[in-house]
Amino acid sequence: QECSDTDLVSISQFLDWRTIAPHLGLSAIDIEDIDCKRTEPEKRVETLRKWKQKYGFMAKYQTLIDVLLKTGNTSDAEKVCQLLKQKEDTGTQEAMPQRGTEPHRTVAATAEKVIHRGDKPSLVTLKKFPGQSGNFNVLERIGQNYNDFGTFLLQDDDGTKVSAIEAERLHNCPSICEDIVKKWLQGQGEQPVTYAVLVQCLRDAKLHTLADDIEGILQ
Repeated sequence: QECSDTDLVSISQFLDWRTIAPHLGLSAIDIEDIDCKRTEPEKRVETLRKWKQKYGFMAKYQTLIDVLLKTGNTSDAEKVCQLLKQKEDTGTQEAMPQRGTEPHRTVAATAEKVIHRGDKPSLVTLKKFPGQSGNFNVLERIGQNYNDFGTFLLQDDDGTKVSAIEAERLHNCPSICEDIVKKWLQGQGEQPVTYAVLVQCLRDAKLHTLADDIEGILQ
């Protein structure tokens, strides 16, 4: 779910922008531009504005929550979850499930397809994965975290494989992530092509929430 401009303003009120800016994929030049703003509230808003401007539909609530948790800002992550819960309660927008709560598994979701840990994923399924609370795009959820994820998935210890994809795709986040997964699905990495391996690589890349969402429906 993409972050709305209104919510970004609300969320910015309690963020430590200096801590999270690099983890949101903002460059040193971006951070210098932000620091030119006169007040701290302006800097916080500008951080999230630049992030959304840079990543567009990839600027999602879950990505922000993951970054906050990664940087040790657990209380801020909980505040974002609470904001989403309030939106869900008021019916203003479909909200993502809060971290730490287990969404209700719908009959339709479980009956649609049984997926086993040893099954081979497909690109189509990963783009519309039947999660416990509805379908979601695994590649979009990986987002700008593709580098660490690609390193583990393709066993690219020296970074040459991911770097080559970045150069070919002109640093376009969605395309890079898709190409990394395609190479793995085609057997170009050394990892077995199973959901179990996918989940483990997501955990190795510290994408625990996404790993949990996938593992939650595996048999």
